[in-house]
Amino acid sequence: MNVQSLGSIFKGLCQTGAWGCFDEFNRIPIEVLSVVSTQVSCIMNAIREKRNEFDFMGEIVKLIPAVGIFITMNPGYAGRTGQIRGSTRCACVQLRRFRCALCAVHTCAVACEHMYAHL
Repeated sequence: MNVQSLGSIFKGLCQTGAWGCFDEFNRIPIEVLSVVSTQVSCIMNAIREKRNEFDFMGEIVKLIPAVGIFITMNPGYAGRTGQIRGSTRCACVQLRRFRCALCAVHTCAVACEHMYAHL
């Protein structure tokens, strides 16, 4: 994945109001991750400002505010253990409007406890 291909995907999501899930985002090169976090931040700003269209990478793009971008990151990825903390922190600072969630391996008891807490 590079900046242009991800940018094209983001433009398509914005114009259709579709949702996209990007799994193991931390495997993307750090340089690309930094630019992509800025792209997503631009989309989020346009949604927050209730715009119908916005400037995205030098192009005016239609925005359907139902768009959803879901990103998973695995900080334990062996290929980048020393670097991911800093880049994750950078992405989280730029994407601070994202709702963070933590997924972990757990027992059936923990799953049931969580289920009952949200009934």
